[in-house]
Amino acid sequence: MLLEAIQLYLLVRRLTKVQVIQRIGLPRPLLYLIGYGVPLVIVGISALVFSDGYGVTDAKVCWLSRKRNFNWALTGPVIAILGLNWILFCATLWSLKSTLISMKSGVSESKDTRVIVFKILAQFVILGCTWILGLYQTNLFFQILFIVLNSQQGTFLFIVHCLLNKEVDSSCMDPCLYKQ
Repeated sequence: MLLEAIQLYLLVRRLTKVQVIQRIGLPRPLLYLIGYGVPLVIVGISALVFSDGYGVTDAKVCWLSRKRNFNWALTGPVIAILGLNWILFCATLWSLKSTLISMKSGVSESKDTRVIVFKILAQFVILGCTWILGLYQTNLFFQILFIVLNSQQGTFLFIVHCLLNKEVDSSCMDPCLYKQ
């Protein structure tokens, strides 16, 4: 979630500056290191501190133990990432504000602007708001809603990055691609 928010922020920030070297975002090895390394360190430290914290917490639920406040091994990073995502979301909108103001009011540009703003709002919902439900799993309804929404994050990202992407849309509609 956090890496996607950083990538989105870097993309929008790049729109506001003229740069000679076009970089998409963070280098792929750094993304892998952060994306897999940080959770590995968190789980590793948590397992070393309290190895009995993982597994069956009672007769019905297989989750993190609430003994010794071990559930904070998940809750703490989730809250930190939600906070950082909120900061990045605000920074992204702030960076985009000057770009939106400087754009001409042409029909096609205003449509593009609306699509960009929709994508940013969709990213914000995809990248964090569903995890707020994860913090409040007090009843079966919230548990099921959390599972359904989080399991569909890939679908939502596909819609935002592929179906709403003009380059992908125009290449799919090109009749020359279908000639034999």
